Amino acid sequence: MVHFVGDAHQPMHAGYPHDRGGNDYQLNYRGKGAPEGQGTNLHGTWDYWLLQSAGLDNAAYVARLEAMPMPADPATDVENRPEAWTLESCRLIHSEALYPRGHRITDAYLDQHRPLAEARVQLAGARLAALLNQALAPGG
Repeated sequence: MVHFVGDAHQPMHAGYPHDRGGNDYQLNYRGKGAPEGQGTNLHGTWDYWLLQSAGLDNAAYVARLEAMPMPADPATDVENRPEAWTLESCRLIHSEALYPRGHRITDAYLDQHRPLAEARVQLAGARLAALLNQALAPGG
């Protein structure tokens, strides 16, 4: 369930079928495949590099996410259902220019899109908590 909720909030999981959600959209970063020199694609950038490039360890990232303003209470959100989460991600693909021109990204791309990735992780966590609270509530 944790993996499913996280995936529903990652925009590339609602990406285009012709490139398998960015998996077939190869990227060039600083003349190489990825920040660490190995090949990467747009999906992997959104799964890993956007957050990794902040240079924070897990504890520091948790603190950073906890310091961000919390989204509205997911338990009262009429959109707190998996199909709505995926549709949100799908709308982001179309509205946020997530596909870089020329298959090239820079640090600016990572810096520009990291806040969205962080917000999606935070929202996924809040929605997962609401979902688990509902499922595990007495009589739930």
